[in-house]
Amino acid sequence: MRDTIEMSIMTTTANKPFFEALAAAIAPNSEFASVIPTETALTCAAPNDVPAIYEVTLDANNIYIALHTPDRWLSESVEADLMHTGDKLEELLEDELVELNASHTKYTFQHYRDDHLRYIFRTPISFEAESDLTSAVLIKQAADLLLAYQLAFVELGDMAGEDED
Repeated sequence: MRDTIEMSIMTTTANKPFFEALAAAIAPNSEFASVIPTETALTCAAPNDVPAIYEVTLDANNIYIALHTPDRWLSESVEADLMHTGDKLEELLEDELVELNASHTKYTFQHYRDDHLRYIFRTPISFEAESDLTSAVLIKQAADLLLAYQLAFVELGDMAGEDED
C-alpha cells in the first residue's frame, strides 16, 4: 500500500459535458445511491448506505475511476476479503468487464491512503488529448470501468451494507 499519491484534477468547465455524458452512460445499469456530475468530477454515492464514494476525475492524460472512503474498517474489510479469497482486484474487475461486454478488460489499480485520510482504490484510463473526452468510445470505456468497480466492490467486505448479527 502506498503512503500518499497526489491527485491532479483538471478544473476547466469544458469537462462538465464529459461527466454528464458519463452519468448518462451509466444510468441504465448503475445501482448507485446518487450520481452527481460537476465541472471537475462525477461523484456516485455507494449503494446500501455504505460510507464510500465512487468518483471519476481527470488530469491532463488520465481519467481516474476510484472508490474512496474515510472509513478505515471498510477499507480493511475489502482488503481482508481479497486476502482470504486469494482474489486479485484486477481479476475481479476483468470478470465484471467481461460480463458487461466491455472492449477493454485489462487494468491495473492503485490502493493507498491520501492526504485527506481517505482510503483509495483507483484505476487510470489514459487518453491523448482533452478533445478525446468527447469520444463515445472513451466515454463507454470509462462507464464500463465505473460499473465494473461498483459490481466488484459491492461483493467485497462490508460494501454490501449488511448489518452483522
